[in-house]
Amino acid sequence: MFAQCPVDGRVPAGESTSYPGTTEELLRPVLEEASGLKGGVDFLAGFSPERISPGNKR
Repeated sequence: MFAQCPVDGRVPAGESTSYPGTTEELLRPVLEEASGLKGGVDFLAGFSPERISPGNKR
């Protein structure tokens, strides 16, 4: 689903509980392949980690 989003003129940003490096290791390559653009040159990508864990009662 993320790869279907156009990246030209936009900054795709993910928000999730995930390990450090997810944007660079997983999302950026998918966006590059789907768009034909180069991350860090033609587009930027961001990540916003969740501040709380939904459903966690603690």
